[in-house]
Amino acid sequence: MDLVFQIATELGINHAGFDIAMMDDYCYIFEFNIMFGLQGINEMNIDLDNKIYQYLLRQDDPEKPFFHFPGKRVG
Repeated sequence: MDLVFQIATELGINHAGFDIAMMDDYCYIFEFNIMFGLQGINEMNIDLDNKIYQYLLRQDDPEKPFFHFPGKRVG
């Protein structure tokens, strides 16, 4: 958290979403967004609900489970 606070302070950011991974003794920052959530998408006038719905319809296969988990299939 100290690194995030330092970065935010140095860049003058008072709110942001940080994507961070701790691996061994190292902290990796993948990205940070000051427009986190759906704010950016909403400003682009994208019908996100319909896009997700259409994607799910294309993925539908009644013979397979919706979520894929690696490993042996049961059932």
